[in-house]
Amino acid sequence: MSFIEKTVARLEQEAVLEALILDLGRKHYRYNAAAKYYMFVGLEFIDTIRPFFEDKWTTELEEAWKALFRYLTWTMSRGYRAEEQSGDSVKSTAEEQPPPLKHIPPV
Repeated sequence: MSFIEKTVARLEQEAVLEALILDLGRKHYRYNAAAKYYMFVGLEFIDTIRPFFEDKWTTELEEAWKALFRYLTWTMSRGYRAEEQSGDSVKSTAEEQPPPLKHIPPV
């Protein structure tokens, strides 16, 4: 939860947010936590928080959370691969662009 809190707090600071998430992906490589499972965490998180929003939960809010977790998954996977390849830099190619990151609307 604290990582999600840090992420949401940095949505307007893209470079800082990206560095934070890349580092988390690198750490997950060292923990031997395979990248193919990252999205499942996001889906479970969404299923867990949905009941707490009750009537405030909307399709738009759900899509925003899904977009956030797609971005987290994609960026963490980049960090994971960079650590796996023992490279010091993480670069994206023209074919490999991040999924769109929508801001989470206020509740």
